[in-house]
Amino acid sequence: MRSATPLAYSLMACAALLWAVNIVLGRAASVSVPPIGLSFWRWAIAFAFFLPFVLPLVRQQWPVARREWRLLVLLGLLGVAVFHTFLYIAVPSPGKPLSVIDKEPWLSPGHPPVVETLLQMPPGASLSDKIRV
Repeated sequence: MRSATPLAYSLMACAALLWAVNIVLGRAASVSVPPIGLSFWRWAIAFAFFLPFVLPLVRQQWPVARREWRLLVLLGLLGVAVFHTFLYIAVPSPGKPLSVIDKEPWLSPGHPPVVETLLQMPPGASLSDKIRV
């Protein structure tokens, strides 16, 4: 069996690169688009782009999603809506650090443990097995 470590490191580097590009583009777009609008349109475009790729998986996992809908809504609101809205509020501030971590330090420390938890989940396991609300 081949090790997934090189792929994992590549994907983590890609995530860091995309996050950095997101902050730079957010700063550029913040001149003409308000932070909430920027967050909405970012996720609307991402949703439309990825929907054809993930729709078969969503259909396959629909019973789990229906059972865990409260957790999915909570994670979506905190991890997508709130985080990126704060990110886009933070980036246009002139003379301030460009990183949201400097402005909202309570937001980012949770990402690595959540990713690690999800990586350790066996196939077919429910999110509620690992994360309690």
